[in-house]
Amino acid sequence: MEEIDAAWREAQGEAAISLSQRARLRLAATHMTRTAADVVRRVQDLAGGASVFLGDALHRRLNDAQTATAHIMIGPATYELTGRALLGGTVSTSEL
Repeated sequence: MEEIDAAWREAQGEAAISLSQRARLRLAATHMTRTAADVVRRVQDLAGGASVFLGDALHRRLNDAQTATAHIMIGPATYELTGRALLGGTVSTSEL
């Protein structure tokens, strides 16, 4: 939420949102999505065997959460990309 607030404040100015802010926002979104998927996996572990059936609501939520982690905006490559941006490496605006 802090990165969303920071990006919003920056967007209210006259200049474009900086690459470092875009990188921090994308990293925060990646962290949030992957953490949520981990939580759903843990809940399924606790729910036991009934949660593995296709008709189970928790099974559907696990599929949805896991599918979200594959999106290009929050996929594993985000860590390398945002690391490059935040550590001063070469990153184009189209990548973030």
